[in-house]
Amino acid sequence: MKNLAIVLFVSLLIVSCKNNEQFRAPIDALAADWEKSTGNVAEIGNLISGLQSNLTSMKDSFVVDPKLKLTPTATATIDSLKNTYMASLNNVEGLTKGYSEFSTKWTDLTSKMNSLKEGLAANKLEGDVMAQINELKNSVAEATTMTEGYKSKLEMIRANSMSVYQSFKAALMPAKK
Repeated sequence: MKNLAIVLFVSLLIVSCKNNEQFRAPIDALAADWEKSTGNVAEIGNLISGLQSNLTSMKDSFVVDPKLKLTPTATATIDSLKNTYMASLNNVEGLTKGYSEFSTKWTDLTSKMNSLKEGLAANKLEGDVMAQINELKNSVAEATTMTEGYKSKLEMIRANSMSVYQSFKAALMPAKK
């Protein structure tokens, strides 16, 4: 009876190890994609922070010397440019909120990814492993879409803001003469 228990235990151990092995390739591939996506998510955070910092510091440049004699048209143009610039800054702040929510979600999902890797290493995968892998694959796809979209939006905001800034400086030039 004792020998039968040992044989059953060893058999169960072998079967459970083989069951875990079927998930090795998908988990390893997912882990590589996850690492790349984590870098992209962090990069977007840095890009948002940097652009927000730059735009905030440049905001103070949108000051008009009260001694300047501006025409009503020039005043209207300058006010419009200031408003457009502030809208760009507000857009970055909106992206910051969206990024913060996604970043929090990503951190939670990273815990799930780490649990999968640890479970595989310890031969102790639990639950519906394929469902977990698929959920995390979908999250990688979501992160890719989000980071590409944010990069595009940030570049557009940066380019528009610099254009507005140059237009503002150009609008002040005739008044300074």
